[in-house]
Amino acid sequence: MLGCGGCLGLILLGRLMPVVIFLISMIGAKNTDHYQSALKGAVDSPAVQAELGIPMKPGSPSVSSFATNYDNGVASGHAKLEFGIEGPKGSGRIHYSATEADSKWTVDEYWVTIDGNGKKIPLSP
Repeated sequence: MLGCGGCLGLILLGRLMPVVIFLISMIGAKNTDHYQSALKGAVDSPAVQAELGIPMKPGSPSVSSFATNYDNGVASGHAKLEFGIEGPKGSGRIHYSATEADSKWTVDEYWVTIDGNGKKIPLSP
């Protein structure tokens, strides 16, 4: 018998589980090569440095999607990330999208949008 405390515990567990799953997925996204590459390119960009200042610090991904499929040992898939970045002069959002074909990744879209003025700074991988 669980009693009233046991029921409350189950209710709390049910409420907290989506939050825990979300946090684990965000931590996992930050550890990917895609996240690290997207962050490095933005931080190293003179145009982004001019807008945001240095040093810059990243935020957690608000959008992240990763998938890889294998067919006869050949990988294909996609990666999509969107996360905040801020510096002493302002903040922005990094947008990064890549596809994998024949086990090789190609960056499809990669830019920083500056908060406030909406300026879009294209980046190269």
